[in-house]
Amino acid sequence: MDYLEITLEDSISEIFKIGQESFEQFYPIKKFLKKLENKRYWVYVAREKNEIVGFKIFYEDDDRQIYDWLDGVKPSYRRRGIASKLMRMEIDFAKQNNYSKIKIKTHKGHPEMLALCDRFGFVEVGREPHHWADSIDKEAIFLELILKKSQLLPNLAASGLSEEL
Repeated sequence: MDYLEITLEDSISEIFKIGQESFEQFYPIKKFLKKLENKRYWVYVAREKNEIVGFKIFYEDDDRQIYDWLDGVKPSYRRRGIASKLMRMEIDFAKQNNYSKIKIKTHKGHPEMLALCDRFGFVEVGREPHHWADSIDKEAIFLELILKKSQLLPNLAASGLSEEL
């Protein structure tokens, strides 16, 4: 399994296929592209034998924080640690680029995402009923991960190891 950053143009059709398999209602293409318009965003994927099997899209929001916008793993590839690896990549990116926070919005219909966020130390900071009233009409759960600056000890720095979060 390869994990890498790619451009949206190189992956949009495969991301849409995974999105449609993963979500009750996935974005129409125009709404999807509009969401990323004029934003600094990144696309990380898990790829096996030239096929994208998982993705993570995140962007810099107006507060110069990372907003984890959209994630998905093909149903036949779930429970293999793919989402965890993509989350670790996002956290590492955010820390290396001096972001202090990652924000995520999800709902109870995605218990796997809630469990993943819990494992990585995200905390709930709010809820909003009927947040997606125009589509799935679910209560939004807002989560955040506060990132600490890595303070490497000299011997750890030489070995490439760092503190977890």
